[in-house]
Amino acid sequence: MDKIVLFDDKQNCCGCGACSVVCPQNTIHMKEDPSGFRYPEIEYANCISCGACKRVCAFQKEGTLFEPRSTYAAATRNTDIMKSASGGIFASFAKWFLEQGGVVYGAILESRNGTLVPLHIGIDRIEALEALQGSKYVQSDLADVFSAIKRQLHEGRYVLFSGTPCQVDALRSYLGNKAYESLLLIDIICHGVPSARMFQDYIRMLEKKCKGKIVNFTFRDKAYGWGIIGSYEFLRPDGSRMKRKLLLRESSYYSLFNDSHIYRENCYSCPYAGRLRAGDLTIGDYWGIQTAHPEILQEYGGEWDRKKGISCVLVNNKQGERFLHENQENLRLFLSDFSKAAKVNTQLREPAPRSEWREPLLELYRLQGYAGVEKWFRKRNRRELWQIKLKSLIPQGIKDAIRKRK
Repeated sequence: MDKIVLFDDKQNCCGCGACSVVCPQNTIHMKEDPSGFRYPEIEYANCISCGACKRVCAFQKEGTLFEPRSTYAAATRNTDIMKSASGGIFASFAKWFLEQGGVVYGAILESRNGTLVPLHIGIDRIEALEALQGSKYVQSDLADVFSAIKRQLHEGRYVLFSGTPCQVDALRSYLGNKAYESLLLIDIICHGVPSARMFQDYIRMLEKKCKGKIVNFTFRDKAYGWGIIGSYEFLRPDGSRMKRKLLLRESSYYSLFNDSHIYRENCYSCPYAGRLRAGDLTIGDYWGIQTAHPEILQEYGGEWDRKKGISCVLVNNKQGERFLHENQENLRLFLSDFSKAAKVNTQLREPAPRSEWREPLLELYRLQGYAGVEKWFRKRNRRELWQIKLKSLIPQGIKDAIRKRK
């Protein structure tokens, strides 16, 4: 029998792990490469060359993608929008599913042995929902999520799965592209994913700086408005808990993510970064709403508070339409169109451009660890970082007075 080759180039693997889960011999294991990205490896001694791994791979074949039927600006009515990164749409649907006795899957940052681990989990209690809310700009581990979902669907339970488009398409393929009336798949507008190990090394570097243990990391903290300001909380040696604001341009990891420098290889040629979508619904921030639909915003005489966040929702098929109708009373919706939503959300048009700095930075990371990456970032952005530092020293009252004059 010929040896199974899972992929011939790293751009042909998204790291979803579906091949590992479907293998009847349990001979495929997800292993980290030198940069921390996880790829499947076959234990050929026990492989029977059945081909199940190749058949399940949605990333290397024509998947089931959908042309959006409608586009909305949206915000939640039934959950705390301030706990969500944008308009709270995932949380609103999640609450509805939980009220039906269903299971909701999403990404969290879970503390394991003192390390924040990005992974997908399933919850069946509303009290656990908050951990799934908010953006996580790092690749999550799906582990045994797919097999658990299949079992729960066969039990007749409602299931909501939210993830990156490649994760959503992988799950759909694992389920044999079968239509389950009780399943809702939501893909997010994804820019790309750095490796979990690089994120964890960044956290360890921050811990050395703050001389404490980071217990919570929020990429986008609504306490500072709807935008891209994050925060982290840490425990000091005396047991006290502190919180620090994290500006995009002062955080090496956040900046490198935002500038497309440290994504997984396949992200730069992603087949899901475009109009055709993998999920029943697509959600993300409605960036540019003030230009697309100023009439709905409070500052232009409308009713929507932009400071609290507004989501973009694409309804991609009948399943998406059905669940939108089921949950409609819990949502504030304003009909938009795809071209307006995609104007600022570039990943609805094309993948992130491959950065010229990607390989040099990953090589630096491999040789010197995250300390080398941090040093490069500080040196390259020295002037901007000094400006941020100086601005932070200006009393808030003076800043407010300057804004009023403008």
